[in-house]
Amino acid sequence: MGRTWSEVTTVQHLWQRLAALAEWQSLTALGAIVFITGLHYGTAIDRGPLHDLYRRLYYIPVIYGAVRYGAVGGVLLSVTVAFMYIPHLIALLAGHPDRWVDNVADLVLLLVVGILTGALVDALCRRERLAAIGSHASRLVHDVRSPMSAISAGARMMARPDLDDEAREEMADIVVAQVQRLADMSGEVLEYARGNDHLELRDCHLNELVEEVAGLQRNRLQEAGVHLDVSLGDDAVLRADPAGLHRVLTNLLENAKEAVSDGGRVQLTTAARGAKALIRVWDDGPGIPDEIADRIFEPFVTHGKHQGTGLGLAIAKEIVAAHGGELTAESRPGQGATFTISLPLRGGQAPATEAVPALPGQPGERGEASC
Repeated sequence: MGRTWSEVTTVQHLWQRLAALAEWQSLTALGAIVFITGLHYGTAIDRGPLHDLYRRLYYIPVIYGAVRYGAVGGVLLSVTVAFMYIPHLIALLAGHPDRWVDNVADLVLLLVVGILTGALVDALCRRERLAAIGSHASRLVHDVRSPMSAISAGARMMARPDLDDEAREEMADIVVAQVQRLADMSGEVLEYARGNDHLELRDCHLNELVEEVAGLQRNRLQEAGVHLDVSLGDDAVLRADPAGLHRVLTNLLENAKEAVSDGGRVQLTTAARGAKALIRVWDDGPGIPDEIADRIFEPFVTHGKHQGTGLGLAIAKEIVAAHGGELTAESRPGQGATFTISLPLRGGQAPATEAVPALPGQPGERGEASC
């Protein structure tokens, strides 16, 4: 029989915890255990008070591991202590059997403390995740309610027998637009839930990809009264998923369109710095509000938008990260915002050095390569 979904997610969670233990921070706890064990074996066995002190010191790395890695960390570190302490227990059994029971009881207590501390940390984490899911679900329900209300109102209007053909057609357009809005919102949620682990990588030309996206989005921006400037450097070849990067650039341009007022400007530029290709999207809007600046790439974070789920930037960052790149944001109040995509060039080869095109209101960068 195949595994149930619950079993699969449990195994995945356990594997993630075990993988986390391979981080360099875990070496601190393991090093502390080795150091304390060395104190045990470097101290005469008849010096009971010192050994009691050393045994209590084991609680520090075990509790640290439980807090950082949950129940898995607490169990593994306390079991590690037990195995490293076994030779000392054997020596105690031979020379000081009266102290053997106390030592075993301490090790059992250490294991219990590791398990309980880790379980408590896991429970708190689950509670935080459930609270976050509830908050996100509430936000989604709120966002869905608006188009549903518009569809309901439009349908009631269309059912009126005294409505003329022109007004009926107008109501039908509203209903269709709101249905499309719901479809876009559900698509964003599904895309974020699926993640971006699978990329169809192939060689693609940076400028060709950027020009294609700009051509598709230019009319949408013009209809909103926004002017789009495109400034391309020398071409560069990337090993990338064109569809994924299309989605990233489309999201960034859509965000820029919503950020600027009628008559605003958006600029799309390409450049290179070392072995990285850079794509920048700049707008002359009010900038990123301070209250969300630190969380701009988190899911469901948005400010002042009438549409969307707040997933666009989170999806964009995941796609860029899956390419081995980075998506960053810079903003100053009243001076617009700049989103920079950094991607590795194919083979790590940058084109010849020349000045990088400067964004409006920013100093030029000299002596750097441009793609």
